Amino acid sequence: LYILLIVFSLFITYSVFPLMNPGKIAAYYTNFLSYVSGNKSTTDYYAFFDKDVPEDYEVAAFLNLHLKKNDSIFLWGNSAQIYTLTNTLPPGRYAVAYHINSEAAFSETQEAIDLKKPRYIVIQPGIALPQLHLSAYSYLATIGATDIYERTY
Repeated sequence: LYILLIVFSLFITYSVFPLMNPGKIAAYYTNFLSYVSGNKSTTDYYAFFDKDVPEDYEVAAFLNLHLKKNDSIFLWGNSAQIYTLTNTLPPGRYAVAYHINSEAAFSETQEAIDLKKPRYIVIQPGIALPQLHLSAYSYLATIGATDIYERTY
């Protein structure tokens, strides 16, 4: 009876949402079942979604150990989920580096950093770092390939 109910539910779902890829859906469920059954580590589970996700979680865990209630961060990278994982918001209106691709957006971001003075600056690899004025920050740690700087004054 349960198998028939599952097959019927899948048929209805695929009929209502025909653009869904059953193979991709099956892969997500397989990943989840492997994880909850203990056949897959947490790192491997996260890596299924994107190779950078495990490092994003490590960076967020490190920051969460050090962040105080009203602290903020600035991420120079494209993993905006770090803001969510640390329960913080970007200092300006741009959450990821690829949005800061014009002189106006860069200037606005620098102003937001100067105004909000985030406690931590997180710099992810593979993204050219513009000439941000970060003299108030010193190197704190590297997690994977991500560098973390802390405000010193």
